[in-house]
Amino acid sequence: MKMVVKCFGGYGSFGEMEQFEENDDEIVEIGAGHTTTFAATSKALLGWGTAFHGELQSSSISRWSLSVCTCLWWGEQFNRQSQQPEEIKFPTPRKVQATQVAAGENHTLVLDSSGVVYSWGSNAYGQCGNNNDGDVSVVDAPKAKYIAAGANHSAIISNDGSLYTFGWGLYHQLGGGSTENVAKPTCVTCLEGVGELLGTKKFSGLAEVACGAWHTAALTTTGDVYTWGWGQHGQLGHETLESQVFPKLLDIDWEVVNISCGTRHTTILTRDGEVHRWGFSCPNDQIVAGKSSESNKTHCQITSHAMRIASGSYHDVIVQTTPV
Repeated sequence: MKMVVKCFGGYGSFGEMEQFEENDDEIVEIGAGHTTTFAATSKALLGWGTAFHGELQSSSISRWSLSVCTCLWWGEQFNRQSQQPEEIKFPTPRKVQATQVAAGENHTLVLDSSGVVYSWGSNAYGQCGNNNDGDVSVVDAPKAKYIAAGANHSAIISNDGSLYTFGWGLYHQLGGGSTENVAKPTCVTCLEGVGELLGTKKFSGLAEVACGAWHTAALTTTGDVYTWGWGQHGQLGHETLESQVFPKLLDIDWEVVNISCGTRHTTILTRDGEVHRWGFSCPNDQIVAGKSSESNKTHCQITSHAMRIASGSYHDVIVQTTPV
């Protein structure tokens, strides 16, 4: 078998999958931002798409120049375009090995192998988790094992399984019950009691978190999914268009191993390799983009034989196994 990266979505192109030719490097992680896509290989961080606030970091930033992480990108940045990967540098205070990347609408997070989180880009809502705006800097948070970036908010799972959120909070996407913006990573303490309060499953700790534009999803170590925030397009998966102030357990039968969120949709990967999606504009004939919220809340299955998923604002990325 071999691994390929497939992308679908964008502005009006749902259902049209585009396959990127794989190279000799192993794909270890994928990520997607507003109009950007990232793939981490065993040797480099790759990125493509459109960037307006430095999400595809350029070599112009040189404040931290002791060491650099090599990145490749192609696509459009402002009025600059490239059809081939170009090597760029993102400066760090020490030599690091990136293990995960998360891209928001105008900001980016990177997690290194020691659990330190770096951020850069727009910090207008506090989504970078510090007082810095633009340049690469360290997020003021506990050592982390997982990161996520929404349009204008971010989330971190610490090594002990706790969830920290920060950034834009107007639609309760931070999960703490407030609509205020949060500039520093803050623990979502209510998650531990949600399952017990509802008479459902006992909370088992978090494995993953995903952020959309106005909603957030969290995956537990036992395969359960919680969602909260704005739900007008059915992106929360609760068979209702109501928003959720606090995390709510998703009523599904599958064991979930990977989650991702777009602007108005949520995508999950099951243990069996199936990809399922809720919310605005599912990419097949079951649901048509641009219809009412009611018609767009239906669940749809996208594909099978998947290994990893990621979502941008209006597109999804899948790492899929194929026969040699």
